[in-house]
Amino acid sequence: MLALTGMKASLRDVPPLLWWKMGLPLKKTAFIDISSFKFPDTKAASSAEALLNELTPPFMINHSIRTYLWSRLLAEYSSLQYDDELLYIGSLLHDIGFYGPYLKSTPDTECFTIRSANAAVDVVQKNKWTTKRQDLLAETMILNANPDVGIEQGVVAHIMQKGVSIDIMGTGVWKVNHDTKNAVVEKYPRLNQNKALWPTWKTEADTHPCCRAHFYNRYFQFEQFLKLAPFD
Repeated sequence: MLALTGMKASLRDVPPLLWWKMGLPLKKTAFIDISSFKFPDTKAASSAEALLNELTPPFMINHSIRTYLWSRLLAEYSSLQYDDELLYIGSLLHDIGFYGPYLKSTPDTECFTIRSANAAVDVVQKNKWTTKRQDLLAETMILNANPDVGIEQGVVAHIMQKGVSIDIMGTGVWKVNHDTKNAVVEKYPRLNQNKALWPTWKTEADTHPCCRAHFYNRYFQFEQFLKLAPFD
C-alpha cells in the first residue's frame, strides 16, 4: 500500500516539477510578504523554538521554518482553514527525533516521526493543550513521512506533508509565487541541507529497517530525490 501511494504521488508530482524547472510555472501561485510576516507567539511555540534551536544544526532549523512557510502558502493556495499554532509546532519539531535525547529509540518508537511526535507532545502538555489537540499534533507529525497525505486525514497533516515535500524535493513548489520562493530561501537559506541531511537519514534507515526512511531508500532511491529540489 505504501509503495502504491508513493508511486501515485510520484506520477502526479514529478511531471509538473519538471515543467516548473523548465521555466513554465502555473498561472495561479501563492504569495506572502516575508518582511511583515509574524509567527505564532505563544508559550508552546516559544518552547518548540527553544528546543529546535538547542538540539538541531542550522540547516535543520531553517528547514523546519521553511516547512511551516511552505505549508502556510499551500493552505492559502487551496483556501484551507487550519490550526496555525499546531502547524507551527509540528513543522518546527517534525525532525527533532533525529537529535539529542530523542535519537534513542525503543521498540515502540523506532520511527523518527514517532520520537519527534513524542517530543512535541511533551512540549504542548506542559502548556496545557487538550488531549484531543495533542493527539492531532502527534498524528500530523507521524503522517508527515508518508508519500502522500490526503486532506481527509486532516488539514494540518495534509499541508504539512506537502510543505515538507516542497523543501526536500521541490514537489509542489510550482504553487508558490516565484518572488515568494526566493524571499523564503534568502531569509532562511538552505545552507548545506541536501549533503547534511543524507547521512542522518541513511543512518535512520539502516538502523531501523521497519521505518519509512528505509522504505524510501530501498524503493525510491531517496538520495536521488533530494537532488530534484530546485533550490541549490
